[in-house]
Amino acid sequence: MKSEKEKLAAKSVTALKAAAKRLGGKLVNPDGKAKTKQQLINTIVMKQRLAGKSMGGNVITTAMQKKDKIDRQKNLAELKKIAVIIKALDKEIAKAKKSLGL
Repeated sequence: MKSEKEKLAAKSVTALKAAAKRLGGKLVNPDGKAKTKQQLINTIVMKQRLAGKSMGGNVITTAMQKKDKIDRQKNLAELKKIAVIIKALDKEIAKAKKSLGL
């Protein structure tokens, strides 16, 4: 199985420049010279890792997305329960204030 760098090495310099540009990488060195093919590959790999992506697509899987959705639904249910409790407490406080004449 080919590594990420090996897959990129098989591409043309033009394709690598386009990929580096898409990812926000610079196409020239600090001294103003155009980057070599290997430098472009390194730039692409670095930018993909920083963005949390690999050649295969997003690192975030659908299983992770489903788990996040379930967690959000549970949190929302908990928040709704808390809101009901707060409402009931507000009513109790209002009753107590009224009985005390406040």
